[in-house]
Amino acid sequence: AAITGLAAHLVFGIPPMLALLLGATVASTDPATLMPIFRQIRIRDRIAQTVMSESAFNDAMAAIFTFSVLGLVMGSGVFSPTGALFD
Repeated sequence: AAITGLAAHLVFGIPPMLALLLGATVASTDPATLMPIFRQIRIRDRIAQTVMSESAFNDAMAAIFTFSVLGLVMGSGVFSPTGALFD
C-alpha cells in the first residue's frame, strides 16, 4: 500500500492521502485471483494453500486499512486505531 501510494504520488502527482487511499485499495490480493494462476503454474499444494490463506488474512487487514485511510481522507477529524479495529 505504501509503495503504490508513494508511486502514485510521485508519478501522477496525486495528493499524498489520496495516493495512500489508492495504495490501500489495491493492496489486497483476493484468493479468487490466485486460483487461475495456480492452475497454470505447477506449485506444491501446501505452498498454494499457504499463499491463499495469507491472501485471505491480507484481505481483512487491507479492508481495515482502506476504511481507516478513507476516514482520514473524508476528514472525520478523529482517528482512533482501536476504533478502526472495532469497526
